Amino acid sequence: MPREMEFPLGPALLAVQPEEIILTRNGPGLPATIQSVSYLGNAIEYRLRVGGLELRARTGPGPIYTVGERVFVRINRARALGPRRLRTRRRGPPRRRPRW
Repeated sequence: MPREMEFPLGPALLAVQPEEIILTRNGPGLPATIQSVSYLGNAIEYRLRVGGLELRARTGPGPIYTVGERVFVRINRARALGPRRLRTRRRGPPRRRPRW
């Protein structure tokens, strides 16, 4: 779920798939609260509240968390995209790409 955030170098975009979010009962990570739990057969999908953000996490077999439980959220950095700096729109005609 992409969302714009302010970083010291300016706006950035962080895109994370629900499968790349890691939940634990003990840190490290950002504190979060479980908002809902959905059982999907071989996976469990959680909706989390992290500060003012709502995130989705999808986990496989492992610990089961309940609604209202406080957890910690980490991102699998090997697979996450971002943060990337957002570019402002360039004015003028579009650039032509060279044909190779």
